[in-house]
Amino acid sequence: MGLLDYAIEISPPIFRKYGERIRSSSVGHRLARGAFWAVVGTVVARLFGMVAGILTARILGKEGYGEFGVIQNTIGLVGLFAGLGMGTTAVKHVAELRLSDPARAGRVLGFSVSLAATASAAMAVVLLLTAPWLAAHALAQPRLTGLLRLSAMLMVLSTLNGVQIAALSGFEAFRRISTVNLVTGLLTLPLVIGGTLLLGIKGTVLGYTATVASSCLLAGLALRREYTRTGIRPSYSMKSTEWRLFWRFSFPATMAGMMVAPVNWACMAMLVNRPGGYGEMGIFNAANQWFMAAMMLPSTIGQAILPVLSERIGAGDNRRSASILKKCIQLNAVVVLIPSLLGGLLSTQIMKSYGAGFTGGWRVLLVCLLTACLVAVQTPVGLVLVASGRLWTGFLMNAGWGAVFVGSTVLLLPMGAFGLASARCLAYLVHTTWVAAYVLYLLRGRESRGDS
Repeated sequence: MGLLDYAIEISPPIFRKYGERIRSSSVGHRLARGAFWAVVGTVVARLFGMVAGILTARILGKEGYGEFGVIQNTIGLVGLFAGLGMGTTAVKHVAELRLSDPARAGRVLGFSVSLAATASAAMAVVLLLTAPWLAAHALAQPRLTGLLRLSAMLMVLSTLNGVQIAALSGFEAFRRISTVNLVTGLLTLPLVIGGTLLLGIKGTVLGYTATVASSCLLAGLALRREYTRTGIRPSYSMKSTEWRLFWRFSFPATMAGMMVAPVNWACMAMLVNRPGGYGEMGIFNAANQWFMAAMMLPSTIGQAILPVLSERIGAGDNRRSASILKKCIQLNAVVVLIPSLLGGLLSTQIMKSYGAGFTGGWRVLLVCLLTACLVAVQTPVGLVLVASGRLWTGFLMNAGWGAVFVGSTVLLLPMGAFGLASARCLAYLVHTTWVAAYVLYLLRGRESRGDS
């Protein structure tokens, strides 16, 4: 008896009928299996990451943790240009082509890894060269120069690891991803906390670099096993068809992402350039960790659903695609409410656990959790945009979000971390409104085409 069968047998009668429906549906069974393994590994990894974040904040203090938050955001910004949308390209096209055109799936895989490796190496050089200017002028803290340079390797490894995990998702190898996440989660605590205790914030960066290097190695080994199992051989010769794929899909995916990471970084830079800004950034970084925790399940569910949705849309199954999207929206709305409500009730205690200087940030935490609810509900539309190749639509939506976020930050920044969190929440509120309108239009269109 498999895990799904066992879960159905022991579940209460009121839930058993839903389990039977999942078991009788090939697509439902794929979704349930993928979501289960994705959740198992992600929960453990996130749990250890949360503990590591709390302990790191207590060791470094509010200012130091704010500086580390700036380093993380800068890595995310540079990593966006390093990745060039290759992770998104890999998951969609491996899922869509691995059965119908294995040879091309191998070419897309090789192209994605090669381009990500080349671009991340180039961006590492850019970061090494521009670190003094970024630290002194953009971040108002010249002593961060060395840390920015130290984080270049972390950026490269994170980029390659992201592409490999995305490729595994395309293979629907969620059990292998779960194993990678479990082992990485177990390594996070000793590596990060040990590094922080020994070397301070420098050790924190080195600890996370070692953790991501371990994940990168494990994901690479898992990907090799998938190559052997499926018979797909990655080809690293960059043909014209793959370059056309880059301009048609990967480039707009990068452009859509460019409306998020740079805006986040710019708003963060505005905060740290204010008096006491790094302390406020420390509070925001701590609260944002719980935003990420609340988004854990919705993001994980999306990781499991995207390859199935890509395969169904690629097969022209409009009715099933619309059904999957509806269920994902409903499920995300449910799973984000539980951690958000618990976090809201315990907001004072949660922020106090980071240290005495963080206690007053409970309002920031509440706003971050509210934002998580908004993001979780509108996230599924991103899945159908990616699966159907509507990346320019995503770019325009994100551009509007960025304009609202920046404008609101300028107005609300005198309130410090609370102002930054509120500006982001307002931007997502507006964003969710037009995303919901687009989803309604898209679902109706797909259903009518499916009926015809």
